[in-house]
Amino acid sequence: MNSKKDYYKLFAELFCYVYRIYFNEISYEQPVITKNIQLILHNIKKYITHYTEKEENSEEQVVLLNELNIQYILFFHKLLKQKTTMQNINNVSVFNSCIITFLLIKSFNNQTKTFKSEEKSSKFCSYLIYTFKILSLRY
Repeated sequence: MNSKKDYYKLFAELFCYVYRIYFNEISYEQPVITKNIQLILHNIKKYITHYTEKEENSEEQVVLLNELNIQYILFFHKLLKQKTTMQNINNVSVFNSCIITFLLIKSFNNQTKTFKSEEKSSKFCSYLIYTFKILSLRY
């Protein structure tokens, strides 16, 4: 990973990870997805559905795309505001942060059943931090 494309790809993977957990496309008991994030995910799904139903390059599509961008920014803002602590649910410790669980999964090598090197794992963190900074400067 060294290009801007790789940075944004990791960001997109984070979004897909949370989206798929919430809409039960993959099942994990972690992380805790707050009501705010749930609402934003529903809005994103609704806007995507409406966007695909509209005539291509129409004014309605432009409006929906702007709304999608706003929801996307709100989504990442809410992720950043999540607590990084763990909570106990039914005597099981659960991470509050979607970012932490995503980074844990991303850092795990499924073939060897071990974690990737610290260097590779810290790159993921760095890429996310960089992209969050760029996003916050842009909006």
